[in-house]
Amino acid sequence: MAVPAAGVESDPLPMPARGTRPNAVRTYNEGVALLTQRRLSEAQVKFQAALAL
Repeated sequence: MAVPAAGVESDPLPMPARGTRPNAVRTYNEGVALLTQRRLSEAQVKFQAALAL
């Protein structure tokens, strides 16, 4: 029987060398850092900003 994970956190994404995504990835990674610090409201803002880029 599988046991559900208690709290799965996302790993930061590797930064792309070039292209249009570096700002989105950087913002996402900042959100992950805030999430690991349990600063959930601030992390949510970063994730939403990354999606908007």
